[in-house]
This record gives sequence, structure tokens and C-alpha cells, in this order.
Amino acid sequence: MWILIADGLLQALSSVGYSAQGFADDFSALVAGRNLSTVCEVMQVALKRIERWRIDHGLLVNPDKTEIVLFMRKRILTGMKPILFFVKELTRTDQVKHLGIILDSKLTWKENLQYNSKKAVALFWQCRRIVGKTWGITPKIAHWIYTTIIRPMLTHGAVVWWPRVELRVARTLLSSLQRLAGLSIFGAIRTIPTVAMEVLTYLLPLDIHIKLVAMSTCYRIKSNTSWKHTYDPNSHTHVVDQMHKVAPVTNMEGDRMKACFSFEKQYNV
Repeated sequence: MWILIADGLLQALSSVGYSAQGFADDFSALVAGRNLSTVCEVMQVALKRIERWRIDHGLLVNPDKTEIVLFMRKRILTGMKPILFFVKELTRTDQVKHLGIILDSKLTWKENLQYNSKKAVALFWQCRRIVGKTWGITPKIAHWIYTTIIRPMLTHGAVVWWPRVELRVARTLLSSLQRLAGLSIFGAIRTIPTVAMEVLTYLLPLDIHIKLVAMSTCYRIKSNTSWKHTYDPNSHTHVVDQMHKVAPVTNMEGDRMKACFSFEKQYNV
């Protein structure tokens, strides 16, 4: 029932040209443009539409939980206007967490990677309490915990933020995280090389694994004809170009068809 109600808000915004998305009770509206003052005015109109939709449906919206982020690479802001939501001015933030991914204003994905790494390390040390050199779970179970629980949590949304792993500082952070997992699996001395543990446990370096997850997600979305490619070299969408280089077969045409249901019989029995 909630999906039917929430879909009405998305349609109300999309019908007038706004880019609106929603998942459960989380909604986002995107306005893009070159003139900042115009962008602020257009966003204010969008919020007015949301207010009217809320009144028509008898729902409550908490403006304190509403965040606004300005995505731009310029350091000096000119033309920024206050944006009101239910007679309350929204405070601009430098980052926002949406569907488990932290979006920073510069789209560097630094905060997202650090947040996920800290979360993975905390979970790792919780699991580490049941592992010892001469007692605890077997190396096979420790390997399973890492590859099934910890690593998928770290790679959540990798198709969006994967360009971050091309930086050396990010690769160093990921290598140290996987080293903790390797020591837990082996129970070896701390001077063992990380590369040796990765080879013996058949673990790809995390930066390569993140790209693998990003390409797999890209191919799945592309097969559904839902992938939107941009020609910005700094965009995450050029993962499709790298995918075609390493796996040329992914550039071939497929025979996937969208499911189409027809509940009205076109014949008589």
C-alpha cells in the first residue's frame, strides 16, 4: 500500500521534468544546471510540490531529516539562495548518506570508503574473538565469514564509487584491511607478505575485486537496457569501457527480452 502511495509522489515530480527516485521511505530529488540561482529556484518549486502532495495525502514530513547537498567542483559559491521546506530553511551539508552510500559534494567517495572500511574492521574484530592460533573456528569458516559477510558489505554500491580505488591511498587502505582477514584465516606470523596470503587463499586484491563487482553490476544493468552511459572520463559510467577491454564478449548483442504480461485473452475457447 505504501508503494502505491509513494509512487504518486515520484510520478508527480517526474511528470514536470524533475529527476526523482525513491526506495521505501527515502526520497531524493535532483536538479541540475549551470546557474546556481536558477537551480535553487527550481528546487524550491519542487519542494512546494512535495508540500502540496503531503497535504493532499494527509502525511507528515520532517524537515529536520531533509538534507540538501550541492554537487559541484567550484570552491566559490555565487548565486546561492535559501531554500525553504515547510517554512524552515534547509541547511546545506557537504555529504549525505543515501541507500548506504555516502555522497560527498565533490564526489570523491573518500568518506564513503573510509566509512565502509571502519565498519568492516569493526565487524572483523567482532568475528576475531572466535578465532585463535590454536583454537576457535577453522580457517575454512574464517575464509567464509570474510568472503560472504565482510567483503560484500564493503563492496556495496561499488558500481558507483569504484573510481576511488584507482588512487594509491585507497589501495593501501584496502590492502591493510584484507591483510587483517588473511592473518585471521592463516593464524600466521605478522611478517608474512600480504600477496602471499592472497595467493594461498585465492583472494583477489580488494581494489581488483571492487572493479570486478562494479563490472558485474554494470553488465547486469546493461543487459536490462537500463544503463545510462556518459562520456565524462571522471564519471563512474566509463567502467563499461574497461569492461569491454578486459572482456570483449560483454560488448556483444544479447537476446534478453523483458517480461511482458498479458492478462486479457485474445481468443475464445
